[in-house]
Amino acid sequence: MKIGFDCVKCKGRLKCGLPRCPVLAKLDIKKSLKPKKEFKSETAGVFIGWHGYPKVYAGLLSPHESTTNKGPREWVNNKSSIIDVMTYRSSLVNSRNKVKIKEVKGFNEYVQSSALSSKPLSIDVSLKKAPKILVNYNIHSQPYGPAAEVKELRVNDHPRIKKAVQKVHYDTDLKAGEAMIILKQKELEEYEISSILSAGTLGVDKNRKLVPTRWSITATDDTLGKNYIKKLKNNEVIDYYQVFHGKYFGNIFTILLMPRFWSYELIEMWMPGAVFSSNETQVMTDYEQFNGRKKYAENTGGGYYASRLPITEWLASNNLQASALVIRQITKDYYMPLGVWVVREAVRKALQNSKKFNNYEQARTYTERLTGFDLRKSKLIREKQTILQKFI
Repeated sequence: MKIGFDCVKCKGRLKCGLPRCPVLAKLDIKKSLKPKKEFKSETAGVFIGWHGYPKVYAGLLSPHESTTNKGPREWVNNKSSIIDVMTYRSSLVNSRNKVKIKEVKGFNEYVQSSALSSKPLSIDVSLKKAPKILVNYNIHSQPYGPAAEVKELRVNDHPRIKKAVQKVHYDTDLKAGEAMIILKQKELEEYEISSILSAGTLGVDKNRKLVPTRWSITATDDTLGKNYIKKLKNNEVIDYYQVFHGKYFGNIFTILLMPRFWSYELIEMWMPGAVFSSNETQVMTDYEQFNGRKKYAENTGGGYYASRLPITEWLASNNLQASALVIRQITKDYYMPLGVWVVREAVRKALQNSKKFNNYEQARTYTERLTGFDLRKSKLIREKQTILQKFI
């Protein structure tokens, strides 16, 4: 977060209304970081950059000291705070090298072994120079800390690879999308699947390559979501309205399911004080009709696909079909971006709490009361076409 005049004037006294000063929080995290040039640790993930593609930085993430590997599900279950997540992720050093995305030998082998392994790998790291103390974050992927190029790296044990992962990895005739669906059916989490995809370990042999982390996350959400959509289109359409509501890390989600064939819209309301927001509420939206969309959801980005995935999964698993209108309110309590996994988990939380209504007016009134958003501005609502008019 850039320090501006208001931040200088406030000096951390929270005159902005935020629950925690992002500037001071970032400084506190930096003070706790003491990166070294050489250290022993355990792998905590991989990170593939996108600058300079098709020649990118590929790195192993690891703390300076061995620690329990943590991820989104642990943070949700343990009720971790934003600062908890930022502190842990910012402690991870990105030991990296510049590589070509098609390379299969050398440093890329370490990256692939780490991504395929279900357990952290013990490593000895020697960097070319001590990494600068940085806290890196964006809206797409999880934060990470200092980064430096590797001088020497030694992996001290062999990767433990799950049978399902091993099977799709060694099947070089299996397309990456099909492999991802198989891994999801074997109950691997999206976070594992996107990491495996990112390391270039899935797909037809000649097509395998490193995939930048931010791209692999969206590709995973999109591929798995489309598979669920294909399934739910064969289900009966609901004959009621259902509104789900929940929040996580300052992201409030309200989901309105309507008795129509599948369609979907995400409306994002960036409230004053929220990360990346201005002093006024900003509204962004993307949507798709029954046959889907061909272009990337530019307005809402990765959040579009991260939000759609758990909704389609819920509908498919309950043998239902509906049109889904999703309203995401990003409040000032979300003062540091942690990645689109927050969206995915927030929607899952919302899907645990719902009310049913017999008609649209009741559902509309309830939804507008929860969100303050005029549903007449929704593209799905404006269609105002019945199922018979639209699809028969």
